[in-house]
Amino acid sequence: MLGVAEASAPLDFNHGNKYAYPVVTSNQIDLEETYVDLLNRQDDGNFQFVYDKTKNGNLSLRIHHTGAAKAFLNGSLVYSAEKRDYRHIDLSKNRNLAINGSNTLTVEGQLGKHGVALFALKEQVADDILFTPGQPNILRGPNGFEWWLIYMANKNAEPRGQYINRVHFFGKKLVVDGITGKNTPGEHPAPSKPTWQYLSDNNQQQPKINQPIPSTPATNYYFETGIKSAATNASNDGIIAWKADDDNWLKILIDATNKQWSYIVSQKGTQETFSFPLSADFKANVFHTVSLFKNHTDFTVRIDDLPAPAKPVIETTFAGKGLPGICSGNANATFDGITYTIGWDEYDEHIKGWQPSKDLPGLQLKGDLLDNYELSVQTNADAKKGIAAVYPVYINPDNYLKATFDFTEEQFSISGKTKGKEMPAQKISLAHLQKHYANSTFSDFAERHFIFDAPTTLDAILFKKEVPENFHIHYVKNGHWQELSSIKHAEWEHPGFRRIEFAPIETTELIFVPKTTENLSSLQEIRINERFKQNYNLRVVKNQKDVRIFVDGKQVCELPNKLGNSQVGLFSEQGKAIFSAITLFRIE
Repeated sequence: MLGVAEASAPLDFNHGNKYAYPVVTSNQIDLEETYVDLLNRQDDGNFQFVYDKTKNGNLSLRIHHTGAAKAFLNGSLVYSAEKRDYRHIDLSKNRNLAINGSNTLTVEGQLGKHGVALFALKEQVADDILFTPGQPNILRGPNGFEWWLIYMANKNAEPRGQYINRVHFFGKKLVVDGITGKNTPGEHPAPSKPTWQYLSDNNQQQPKINQPIPSTPATNYYFETGIKSAATNASNDGIIAWKADDDNWLKILIDATNKQWSYIVSQKGTQETFSFPLSADFKANVFHTVSLFKNHTDFTVRIDDLPAPAKPVIETTFAGKGLPGICSGNANATFDGITYTIGWDEYDEHIKGWQPSKDLPGLQLKGDLLDNYELSVQTNADAKKGIAAVYPVYINPDNYLKATFDFTEEQFSISGKTKGKEMPAQKISLAHLQKHYANSTFSDFAERHFIFDAPTTLDAILFKKEVPENFHIHYVKNGHWQELSSIKHAEWEHPGFRRIEFAPIETTELIFVPKTTENLSSLQEIRINERFKQNYNLRVVKNQKDVRIFVDGKQVCELPNKLGNSQVGLFSEQGKAIFSAITLFRIE
């Protein structure tokens, strides 16, 4: 498993600021906890199981053997291997060999420590066995906006290899889209490309120095380049951060010899220069990386992936479109790895540039008109009321797409118009089982605390059968603890879990307290039936073919894209909604 700790400074990490849950685990954990292993008895290599074609669906045989092995389903060969292996065998094409009622799986050969299991996957198809993730690194993606986790892991019985998965931020919480294999459900695309890029090893011609790059001007963007200045010259080499014309521009320069960086701003032909020291060990004649985000009028500057010393954010009045570029005082600098991607990444007090719509009161719009892009935004209700709406596609009042979180009615819906015609509204349930781990900071042997990220409405809890059932459950309501009452036990499809149900409650924390001296150390995790909550991450991917909508990382809707180049918008009513952690970037 891979975990995460979050702290405000590099030396502030401790057990108390670890996430209560792992961010990457073996895909076999969720498999075993979601789907039923049908095998229940072994007799000299013969495993008996009961199968229901309608209820159980596709079958997957997971087998670990240390030498040659064979497997037979009701006498028919379904697997044969000459050497050791640990893998899933997709039996979806052999499901007709199983009959409704009693069946026999026969295994010949020496089984390994993981033995054999037969999972009823319903409509899913078996994936590779992925386990033991470790040695993680987080890197910024090629387009400058995405983040990716690169790590080592094991697949089946193969040698340990390298894997990569997308990292998302739900607000400020890190979430990893992994571990994934070739049959993992959901969308798992490759890293997005920049809008424009120059790499010397691609046999490209380097863009002209002291001129903007040959690409599409934009209001918001990311720009990065590697710069190597000559060691013998006090040369001001750097980037054109933004240029609209010869009288209005911004440059960021590196003087490696004199250990300083500066920016020059020209507004209507009037120039001002501001300089700041670099570290004493800043070297010339080696590559340094200069990058920036232009968000409305602010330019956030990083040098070698660290905030620019003394002045990491340059405030300007340059709200319009422009282009970046590379520059050099004496043309002796070398440039490589030049990246330009249209978009923005904003949070907290850095959210700016949203403008009121001229057509729809209360609607705030941002961005250039773009064809393909990804939008991510965290939505939060200040209280259990009101509406927070995101317009992931907005052209005009007759052409738009609207995603609405109704916190009063606890509903999520999709609506919109195409050429003035209302599209059929969709109400989408966000209810699902959500796993939570005991919070180690507040839990002990006597009590187990489960803390939620936001006020959450729930009406059922699942816990593993080995957990003693002799406990009280308390929850927070209006700042006070109350005991959960009127609990009833309900059947659950997975034999490894017990389910309890109750009238819906809204809370941010549950505490399990034993009724006797028996401790609850085995209660490490629960699953709640999450009906709705006051904080969601909405992500939308718009391309030429379709618009895909994700809530908290799960795709909930896919619509054909019948709309053209568009902006994005935010809207709220009947209450206070908070929008944060807003990222948009163009997809190439």
